Amino acid sequence: MRVFLRLYGPLRDKLPRENRGRKWLELAEGATVAEALASIEIHWEDVLWAINEAHNSDPQTVLNDSEELSVFTPVAGG
Repeated sequence: MRVFLRLYGPLRDKLPRENRGRKWLELAEGATVAEALASIEIHWEDVLWAINEAHNSDPQTVLNDSEELSVFTPVAGG
């Protein structure tokens, strides 16, 4: 199955610059959010929100084919 991944903030650096934080992932049927993130070496502990199809996800949320997964990190400012 394929899931479209959008990374925000410093997580964008996990993908080549030309991807601009976006990539189609090829995953096994029934893959979870945690498995999708692990496929590009992102650990759940580094994530503030993962949203799929406008729903907040937890690491065990099962993804569907052609779904979009948006992933955000905590941001500090000052």
